Amino acid sequence: MHCTECQTFFSTLECNLNILQTIPDPPELKLRRPRPEEMRYEPENDRHKAEQKRLKELQIRDNAANIKQDAEQKACEAVHRSLHTSLKELGSCADLGECQLCVVAYYKARASLETVKTSDERALRVALGLSFYQPRWPRLKFELQQQRPYSPAEFFLIAGHKPAYMSYIILQQEDNQYTRLLRDFPPCLDKSTSSDYCFALVSQWLSECQSSHSKCNTFQDQTEWTLPTRLIDVEAKSRNEEAFLIDTTNNDFESRSALYVALSHRWGSSRPLTTTTRTIEERRNGIPLATMPPTFRDAVIITRRLGFRYLWIDSLCIIQDSESDWASEALRMQNVYRFASFTISAAHSNGSSSGCIQSRNGHLGRSIPFANQMDKAGTLNWYLQPEQPDFDLSIADADKEPLYRRGWVLQEQLFSRRTLVYGHNKLRWVCLTSHGSESILNLKKISESESADADFTARGLQRAVIGPERSSDYENQYLYNSATGASQDLDLYKWRRYHKAWIQIIENFSHRELTYVKDRLAAIGGTASAVARLSGMNYMAGLWKEYLGQGLLWQLNQDNEHPLQDISEYKGPTHIAPSWSWASVSGGVKWEKRHMSYKDIILIDLIEARGLDSMLSSTGSITLRGRAQRVYDYPPNCYMDYPNSPLHTSILVFYVCRNDWSELNPDFIGRPTPPNTSSYVSRIVFRCLVLVPTGWTQTSSGWNKAWQRVGLVRQEISDKEFSRLEIMDVTIV
Repeated sequence: MHCTECQTFFSTLECNLNILQTIPDPPELKLRRPRPEEMRYEPENDRHKAEQKRLKELQIRDNAANIKQDAEQKACEAVHRSLHTSLKELGSCADLGECQLCVVAYYKARASLETVKTSDERALRVALGLSFYQPRWPRLKFELQQQRPYSPAEFFLIAGHKPAYMSYIILQQEDNQYTRLLRDFPPCLDKSTSSDYCFALVSQWLSECQSSHSKCNTFQDQTEWTLPTRLIDVEAKSRNEEAFLIDTTNNDFESRSALYVALSHRWGSSRPLTTTTRTIEERRNGIPLATMPPTFRDAVIITRRLGFRYLWIDSLCIIQDSESDWASEALRMQNVYRFASFTISAAHSNGSSSGCIQSRNGHLGRSIPFANQMDKAGTLNWYLQPEQPDFDLSIADADKEPLYRRGWVLQEQLFSRRTLVYGHNKLRWVCLTSHGSESILNLKKISESESADADFTARGLQRAVIGPERSSDYENQYLYNSATGASQDLDLYKWRRYHKAWIQIIENFSHRELTYVKDRLAAIGGTASAVARLSGMNYMAGLWKEYLGQGLLWQLNQDNEHPLQDISEYKGPTHIAPSWSWASVSGGVKWEKRHMSYKDIILIDLIEARGLDSMLSSTGSITLRGRAQRVYDYPPNCYMDYPNSPLHTSILVFYVCRNDWSELNPDFIGRPTPPNTSSYVSRIVFRCLVLVPTGWTQTSSGWNKAWQRVGLVRQEISDKEFSRLEIMDVTIV
């Protein structure tokens, strides 16, 4: 329902949009200007005819573009008008709650009043108009205007204020299940993210995904499908509104193929409701909803409203004071989220006391229907759709939602087939096949090019790590080993694909927050298990045996916003990780992108690895054979692993890799060794570990001197100098 002002505006807008649809878009040029090398072999007469034909096409296109542009200019002039006479009158209409456009315009204008010197709403007004960024996608433009002091009849655009403080795409959409929801559930009744409209929308998302998305249903028919060790039964069995902790391994549990929902949440500064060895029987006898924190209680409500009986919450389904139970469940975490029907993500919540459900104004963030017409295909409706790319879960959005700054949540994002995101006053949906939000009128398919991009996104890593593989990914891939000069089988390409995905995971994960630094390896353990299972590579405390040389070249990210902790806080008797692993430091790490080209020549050999049998091994040593140089001070330009490193008089520079020759001279691309020519570059760039002694350790050959990594350095020496360096077996702990 629209007020009189908006009905007049929409009628004018619809009329002009229909006129614009009758004007064809400028045609694309079929002929291009020939290249100089092509003109060389073409007769001059033929070149002249082709140029004349091309110029004629160009003139036709320019004429069509001018006609289209003139029509758009006339539409802009016809549509442009003020929405009510003043902001105060607009507010009076918005208070009635019947006209959605007036409500949206008023609240958005009020949010922009901080940049306006006057607070008198009678001297302000909102003007509406059209803008054309693309011919096929006209936008509705909003302008906040102020009355001139000495000429009350004139208004001017406020200086420094963005004209389009809110942008709506104007589009035509066929009638579907999502557009019908907009009509069936008025925005005036949508007062929270637990409204009937929200649950109807989520049910539609879930139903469409379960019925038509084959990639999202891949795991349901596999024999590996398993239930978590414990679940919460949220079925209301009495008026006491209790939930019950149940063991799925018991013989009396009949629903072995029961569907369940998982919760992804942030614990926050205060410890939420937990299960311990002392309280586990109490949890089995019943958990009153009144004793649950708001986030847990909201998750129970959501699970019930969507027709599910079982819910998984980490703090209640894992015995928190049992190290054995915690260790086994940490490795099973990937399957908990992988086999859940969907994951509830409390994205906006800072802790368990913040809840999932929020109160809101239902007029904001929804598409606005304003006209319809009959077509051969059926009813076509005109809509104003908010232009808000708010359905992505990429790293760029991590600062917008508190949940995605938490380290444990990364693998929850990665392994969830479907995620229902409770963001700030809005809902979002992400699955392996599509994404959607309340702002758009249907689920948008994720294209293959979008899911295979190199930028970190949750869905991109889902496809790279657990998504179905295509045989075409590995066909006709011949990989070159720069050390041996031999072509490798196609499994090597698969390994590199997963290793690159792993590097993206770690670079993102290391910047996230953890309540306990000792969980650095455990929080990524489930992801490591999946990569090992799918790739066949061997895991070594955050690195991979097959690419140990590249993995050792990590360094601290100097742009990391989180302050680095002193070494005494995370090293010593706790043994978070070996010093050669990125997990041994607190803070973000990175790899130089050029190292991930796999062209560098690795100069080390792995002789022995000890104490790395478990996926969660926090201690262990590696013995490497390579060339080393003894120095008595830290090399210049050394990237230190932690601040305030203690001084040492016995330092070892251990050479790990040398740069590929293509970086030194383009003529050397693809050659394992440089040719004996005058273009040979005498000094070569090497990447080296900086090691200091730290006692003795036992190896298969007896007790050897132990070294600890303290940094990474770039060295430039000649081949002749490198050949003179001592070959050593170095044990790093």
